[in-house]
Amino acid sequence: MQSLYEAPNKLPWTINVKLRDLNDTSELERFVENDSSMKNMLDAKAPSYADGHREAIDYIGTAMHKIEVIGLAAAGVFALIAILIIFNTIRMAIFNRKEEIYMMRLVGASRSFIVGPFVVEASLYGVIAAIIAGSLIYALMFLLGPRLGAVVEPTLNLMSTYWYFAAAALLMVGILLGIISSLLATRKYLKIK
Repeated sequence: MQSLYEAPNKLPWTINVKLRDLNDTSELERFVENDSSMKNMLDAKAPSYADGHREAIDYIGTAMHKIEVIGLAAAGVFALIAILIIFNTIRMAIFNRKEEIYMMRLVGASRSFIVGPFVVEASLYGVIAAIIAGSLIYALMFLLGPRLGAVVEPTLNLMSTYWYFAAAALLMVGILLGIISSLLATRKYLKIK
């Protein structure tokens, strides 16, 4: 703070603060009101989180919350669709291999021996779906990122820095959805005791 006063810079300076929760500015207000070095630097103009800007900040906070809820709901719908598609694919595989399954039962194959190939097949579908989805997401983000600018810049930076976490998460979700749907299909259509 002291170097700000000593610097020969004649241009005005600003402090940009990002809040974790846009609807709770109490900690920022306490800091501005109680910190003596901050009081000396403030000019006559009120901080931008107060007065007329409060309405805009509330609107942005509400909009961001709605976008998060809509995004989570869309992710849930897409996950359900993926489960149903893999479920139907495994169901068709079970019907196509009905005679093989019957023969395995006759020779005394265990439930896990019969169900195992379907779980592996569904897991591979999940991996392929994750690779396709990840490729599409990255391609769209890098193609549309420069056009959308600051809107997607934080997401783009996060995706490019931690791409391996995103790839691992997509693969895990794909495999998990595949396993869940295959277990549902085999449980429903394979009456194995």
